[in-house]
Amino acid sequence: MINETSILYLLLAANLLLLLVVFTALLRIDARCRRLEEFKLSILEKPEVAPAATDSSSVVDILRRLEQRFARVQRSIESAATDNVAESRPLTQSLPIENAVRMAKQGASVEDLTRNCGLNIGEARLMRKLHGGAQIAAVGG
Repeated sequence: MINETSILYLLLAANLLLLLVVFTALLRIDARCRRLEEFKLSILEKPEVAPAATDSSSVVDILRRLEQRFARVQRSIESAATDNVAESRPLTQSLPIENAVRMAKQGASVEDLTRNCGLNIGEARLMRKLHGGAQIAAVGG
């Protein structure tokens, strides 16, 4: 016959087993939450420069890198400008944009501007609105 102490031991063992099962389930849930968080962080793009950089050395490093990038961009712009000056047309020939402005002031159509000046349709419409006079701007190009 089962006495009262053996029933208590059985209940204690059942409770321990139940606690072990709950603890294992909580560990699995925690692992899934961590994987989901890692996945979410992998999807989101991390900014190149942390917005909350409080360390002064990191701020100085960021500023130094930005200055270097700015200098590279400036050099490339200057070299492109010198290349364009060397390849530019004689001053007697008008630029395409000047030709487009002149044609728009004379009432040229969008098709004429796209065909003769190399503008796309949006640029030609804008050119007509800006330089075509009040009646063309009111009509809508």
